[in-house]
Amino acid sequence: MSIDETIITNIKGLKDEGEKIPHLTFITGSRLGQIHPLEKPEIIVGRAPDCDLVVEDTAISRKHFKVILKADKLKIEDLGSTNGTYVNGERVKKAELVDGDKIQISQNTLLEVTYLDQSRSLSEKQRYDMGVKDPVTNVYNKRFLIDRLNEEFAFAKRRGRPLSLILFDLDFFKTVNDTYGHLAGDLVLQKVAAVIAETIRTDDILARYGGEEFVIIMRDAAIDGALLLAERMRKLVEALKINYEKSTIKITISLGVSTLMDYHKQWEHLLAEADKYMYISKSKGRNRATGPD
Repeated sequence: MSIDETIITNIKGLKDEGEKIPHLTFITGSRLGQIHPLEKPEIIVGRAPDCDLVVEDTAISRKHFKVILKADKLKIEDLGSTNGTYVNGERVKKAELVDGDKIQISQNTLLEVTYLDQSRSLSEKQRYDMGVKDPVTNVYNKRFLIDRLNEEFAFAKRRGRPLSLILFDLDFFKTVNDTYGHLAGDLVLQKVAAVIAETIRTDDILARYGGEEFVIIMRDAAIDGALLLAERMRKLVEALKINYEKSTIKITISLGVSTLMDYHKQWEHLLAEADKYMYISKSKGRNRATGPD
C-alpha cells in the first residue's frame, strides 16, 4: 500500500467516526444521563421487556411510542399510550424530530433527541456507567438501587402487585481478604456478581448495597419464586471455584428474602425484613436462604 493510499484510508476512517447519529438521552429519572443510539430503522420504547428501549417507569405504557429513522429523517409515533407522548410540551400522534427536541412520556421520564458522533457517544455512555454502576463488580450501585427500590415499592403498593427482595452477603469474606489480599477479594466479588447476574430474570435488578452485601429487586415475584431463586443462587455460588494465583478460593453466601405485605409502609421496612432473614441464615450456620414461612 502506498503512502497516499494510507492517508486516504485514515481520512475516511476519521470521517466515519465523526458522523453524527441520533440518540435518545434520559434527562430525568433514575436513568439520568443514559443514552441510547437510534441505529435501527425502528425503535419501540416502553416498559415491556420486548421493547427495543425498555424504560423502567410504572407510569408509562408497555409499548408507548416508536421512533422511525428513514432517509435521514427522524419521526416519532405514539402507540396508543394511556398518558400520551409529548414533544416540546405538545401532545402528538406523529411528529418529525430534530436535534434538541424533548420527549416526555410521564412525570418522571423526559428524553432528549441528541445527535452525537461515535467518540462522544462512547464518552457519554462511560460517564453514565460511572454514575450508576459499581466499579468493582459492574452491577448497579447503591444510589441506583435506592432510586429503583423507591419506584418499584410505590408501584407495587399502588397496583397491588407482588414485589420481593433478596439480600445476601458473602460468608467469611473478611477471611478471604486477610488470607489472600484485597485483589483476591475483588476477584471473588466479581465472580459472585457475574454468576448471580446470569441467573436472575431479565427484569430483576442486581445491585451492590455495600461491602460484600448485594440486593436483588424482583418485580411481580411472590415469596415462593423468590425463595426458589435464592436457593438456586446459593447452590451456584457454593459450586464456584475461583482461581487466584496458585490458590483456589471457595465461597458461600447467606440470603434473606422478603416479600411485600400490607404492613410494609416504606421500602425501608421491606429491606429491613430481608436483612433480618439474612441474619437468621447466618445464625443457623450460613450458606442458606431464609424467608417468611
